[in-house]
Amino acid sequence: MSEVLYQRPVCSHCADYKINCHYGEGKREMARKQLQELEARTETYEKLLRELLPGLDSDAQVTVQDVTALRAASAKARRSPREPSTQENLLSDLPQDSESEPSDDWDSDDNPDHLAEDINTLSINKPIGYMGKSSVFLWINLLKEEIKRCLDSVLAGGSDKLEGGEWEQSEEIGWTYHLDDIDISFSGKQIDAYALPPRDLANSLVNVYFETVHPLFPIIYKGLFENQFEVLYQTQDPAKVAGKWLAIMNLVFAIGARHLSMIGENKADIWQHVTFFLRARLLGALDGGLVFEIATLQNVQAMGLTGMYLLASKQTNRSWNVAGLAIRLAYGMGLHLRNVASTLNAGQKEMRVRVWYSVCYLEATLALITGRPSGLQAHQSSALLPRSGDFDLESDPAQDAYFAALIKLSSIASEVLSQLYSTRSRLAMQKGWDRVRETMERFDRRLERWRSKLIPCLAFNDTPDNNDGHNYFMSQRIDLALRYHNIRILIFRPCICQFEPGAREIGFSEEFNRSGAHTCVSSARNIVSLVADTSRDKREQLMKIPSWCVLHCLVVAEAILLLETVYQRASNVDGGIIDDMCQVVKWLHEISGNDMANVGDLGVRKNKGGGLGKEEERGRLGDDTAFSMAERRQMRAEDNMWDLGKNFETQYF
Repeated sequence: MSEVLYQRPVCSHCADYKINCHYGEGKREMARKQLQELEARTETYEKLLRELLPGLDSDAQVTVQDVTALRAASAKARRSPREPSTQENLLSDLPQDSESEPSDDWDSDDNPDHLAEDINTLSINKPIGYMGKSSVFLWINLLKEEIKRCLDSVLAGGSDKLEGGEWEQSEEIGWTYHLDDIDISFSGKQIDAYALPPRDLANSLVNVYFETVHPLFPIIYKGLFENQFEVLYQTQDPAKVAGKWLAIMNLVFAIGARHLSMIGENKADIWQHVTFFLRARLLGALDGGLVFEIATLQNVQAMGLTGMYLLASKQTNRSWNVAGLAIRLAYGMGLHLRNVASTLNAGQKEMRVRVWYSVCYLEATLALITGRPSGLQAHQSSALLPRSGDFDLESDPAQDAYFAALIKLSSIASEVLSQLYSTRSRLAMQKGWDRVRETMERFDRRLERWRSKLIPCLAFNDTPDNNDGHNYFMSQRIDLALRYHNIRILIFRPCICQFEPGAREIGFSEEFNRSGAHTCVSSARNIVSLVADTSRDKREQLMKIPSWCVLHCLVVAEAILLLETVYQRASNVDGGIIDDMCQVVKWLHEISGNDMANVGDLGVRKNKGGGLGKEEERGRLGDDTAFSMAERRQMRAEDNMWDLGKNFETQYF
């Protein structure tokens, strides 16, 4: 009978039917199994999300990264042998130093992003404003600090000492070619808003605009503009023409004159573009009342053209501000949405599409130059792509392949900035250099896929001779090529800058680092080949490339080549780097002679080698140009840039 002892009670049902009584699992055991099952499902979902990550837009990618990082942190906390204190919980949210984390020299001092200076609160100390970590402005500062450090070590204890004042002054100047401190307020002699330039000059300016700007920035309808332009010059009565259209016409003149001054064909009046711009302002192109008005298509067009002129004039911060207002006005009109209104004909709908994508082009360009977050949200736009060519708007040709390619490329650029240069990129950094490497490789594959799908008329080589004889497609092709190489530089630029020893402990690959640096340098040299090929006619080159990006592209390329010369990270790079650097300087020197504003921008000391100095030139132009204060600042910037170059030559050659 002792063997019949029950360890557990038996229910009456099982006792009556004489069957074994089985107990279900306890609550603890059930909870444990459910937790294991949920964790397995979560891991499966996370794996799927990681596989889908490359195909998501930048906002969705950031959300996925945040969620996965949060789960990883909670899992780590569960594995902790003890429960942290309240104080430790609070401190755990702060960035922690670790010797095993990769160095973020390429990403400035520390992460997450921070601002170590007061910008323009009480006085204008930084006319260009904040420049993001991907901007060439910060790369040049990094180069300057490295050269200063090397020179300090060389001159330590010697009789020759590096003057600190000039470096402190350089911090004030900002080491930049941007001219946002130029006074463009009305001053001097009265501006006649309704004055018209001679017909020959007007024709030349309009032709230059439509030949160089319009293929990339079709914010106005060429046929309609030319008809109105013809009527105006036949009647010679601008007072009877709508002020907003006159403002648009003067902005076209200003952009055309700015381009002519750059290629040296407007030496008689190098400030002519300023006169046209001031007329446009008087006619309402930058009227502060726009903020209180209901947006119209002409308002957006005027804002877009103003932003393009300011960008071409190297007033980048002002262009950024104007582009922001243009985007707001465009959003307010619903230009970002597909329009199916029956009251609009096909031509009117197409014009709205062109205006929208022109504003997108301007914003994408400024985001690349400044390194600032874009005000555009691609996933919110449903507008159809523009149709190709200067066609009859009532027809129905194919969608424009250039804008289709540009939008995809801009999307990649936005994600590169978000995942490699933004505050959120710290999440990837904490995972180690291998995660950064994976991100670089993924973006490079996407870039190559994008390039492989370009249609033949837009496909580009890495040489400037890829020309099908059609300047319309040539301009678009070179623009895409410059953006492609610019983005590739952004992807692989971290491989050039130094890393502390701790970076090698988490997935650091010397081979990948050399390969990435080589790719970065190759893209910089390709930019030099596309823009600054001194073997070809300079005018021919400038008529085919986006002149508003020339300085930015060349400074980016020059900065990368200089950084590589300092850090020497790339492998299998021939001695042509020095030749390319000298070629850029020579090309910049040549175009600086065609525009007095460029002398300061490019760091070429024209008055050092004789010839007309800036003070003399300002006297010749007259006080009404209102450039005296900016010129004095630029003259000091010239001295600093010249001395930086001489110090670099002394140290490395």
